[in-house]
Amino acid sequence: MWNSGCHMVSLNYQTGDRSIQLNAGKFLANGRCGYVLKPSYLLDETFKPNDTENILGACPIHLRIEVIAGRNLARKDRTKGICSPFVEIEVVGLPCDSFVYRTDTATSNGLNPRWEQSFEFTVRAPEMALLRFLVEDGDFVGKTDPFIGQAAVFPLDSIRGGFRSVPLSNQFSEPIELSGLLVYVDIRPLDDPNTVWLNPQIMLQAGRLGDNTNHNVSTRSTSMASNIDRLSLGNRDSVFPATPTLQRYMINGSTRSESSKSSK
Repeated sequence: MWNSGCHMVSLNYQTGDRSIQLNAGKFLANGRCGYVLKPSYLLDETFKPNDTENILGACPIHLRIEVIAGRNLARKDRTKGICSPFVEIEVVGLPCDSFVYRTDTATSNGLNPRWEQSFEFTVRAPEMALLRFLVEDGDFVGKTDPFIGQAAVFPLDSIRGGFRSVPLSNQFSEPIELSGLLVYVDIRPLDDPNTVWLNPQIMLQAGRLGDNTNHNVSTRSTSMASNIDRLSLGNRDSVFPATPTLQRYMINGSTRSESSKSSK
C-alpha cells in the first residue's frame, strides 16, 4: 500500500497476519520513526512498475542469501514432539522483484538444524523491497499449524552484508527467546557483479536523500556521491544518519560492539 502512494491504511492489529508483519518491517527504516521517504522514481509521473528496464533512479542489485543454520526452533505445543523445520526466504516488492525460495526440510531437528543452501534474487527496485524469513514445520504443512517462527521483516535497502544472525519472532512480531537463523548476505550491483558491497545500505539509501527531480542518471550519480558523504559524516540534515539508531534494526551482526563504541 505504501508503494502505491497510500498515506493512511487501516490494519487489523488483532490478527497477526502477513500484512501486519510487512507493515512492521517496512517502518523499521529511518530509526523506526514511522516516516520513510519515497525513492525519486516514485515521484515520476511516467513511472510504470511493470516497465523494469526504465526505472530511472533505482539501484538494481543481485542478492544472494545463504541459509546456514538455525537454533532452538520449536512448535507452539512442545508436547507434540520435535519439529522438522524449513525456511522460506521471500522478497516482497514490485511484481518483477517478488519471489519466494524454500530450503529443504531438516528432519526431526529443531535444536540446531543445518541447511547450508544459497538462493539468488535479482531486485530491480530494492528501495521498495522487503526481505522476509518464515520458518515452518514440514511435518504439519497443509494440516494444522505449521508456523514455528518468523524473522522480523527487513527493508532490503537497510540490510548489511556478511554473516548475520536473524532473530525470530511470532506472528505479532514479538521476539521468540533464543530462536534464530544464521545467514550469509551477499549484495552486489547488478551492472558490476564482481563488486561486493559490505555496507550496501549506504548506496541503496542515497537515492532517498537527493534533490534529483529530473530523474537523470548522470545527475543522480553526482547527487549520490554527495549524499554518501553526508551519510558517512552523520550530518544532522541527513535522513538516514550513520548512527547506532539506524543499525539496531538491521540483521544483527556486530552491531552491539559498534553501538557501544559510539556511546563512549
